[in-house]
Amino acid sequence: WAEFQAEVSAACLKAAESAIETPVIVVDPYGSERFGLALVSGRAKGAEVRITQICVFDKQTKAVELGSELDDEALDGLN
Repeated sequence: WAEFQAEVSAACLKAAESAIETPVIVVDPYGSERFGLALVSGRAKGAEVRITQICVFDKQTKAVELGSELDDEALDGLN
């Protein structure tokens, strides 16, 4: 599973690099049956706000999609 996690991490970080400065990532160790899943967070490029994006990695096609930018205010209810 370490190889899978590394693949998801690399793909998601690459996808997020245009929106997030110095992104950090948390990869779901196994994902779902069809998708690798991760959260990518960091300071939004050109802004002072911190954002998080959900990253979805298709295990079959290797395609990556990012959700919208969620700021810390949007995530406050999770803590």
